[in-house]
Amino acid sequence: PYLYTVPPDLACFQHLLSVFGIRRTFTSSDYALVLRRMANESKVGNRDAFDSREVELAVSLVQGLSDDIAKLRGTEIYAPSENGKILASSAMTYDDAPWLSKDLRSKKD
Repeated sequence: PYLYTVPPDLACFQHLLSVFGIRRTFTSSDYALVLRRMANESKVGNRDAFDSREVELAVSLVQGLSDDIAKLRGTEIYAPSENGKILASSAMTYDDAPWLSKDLRSKKD
């Protein structure tokens, strides 16, 4: 539970909620913050990897960020790795030609 919505029962208090800083929608910076929290949780809790549900959440958040990436200039973005860890995206690479890397791996052996 990283982001919360206001229950429909409290919709009548919309003005009061806005005074408290509660927004109608989440922003890209909210998504980036959740990913950072997930990465920090894995470091603090010495977690090897997140379960599939949490990885799916992280993938969804990263996809949401991709539409608004210009607004996050200078913000470190975290993303799920192939092995289920949440890492800084600047520390990862994407294999966009797996057929080539497969050949390289087999030559190393």
